[in-house]
Amino acid sequence: MKIIDLLIGIVCIGILNSVTYAQDEASSMQTTSELSDSLLDSYSIEELLQFKNYYLEQRTKLESEKKNLLENGIKESEAFVLQHTRFFE
Repeated sequence: MKIIDLLIGIVCIGILNSVTYAQDEASSMQTTSELSDSLLDSYSIEELLQFKNYYLEQRTKLESEKKNLLENGIKESEAFVLQHTRFFE
């Protein structure tokens, strides 16, 4: 389930980056009619901001989980090494 959330997050971040790029391009164009992206038409700005906030929260949670797993891995590795170095003394 967590991998699916991660993949969905990556896709949505890509979509948001595309939208941000499109918005920047649209602001530099003289007319917005040149921008014909159906994806932009299907979501409101509020919905996109909600997606962005949700996936930023998910990213923060994943980074925290990654940090905890790393710390636990280090502790377990140290304990393993301490246990097994006794056999070589």
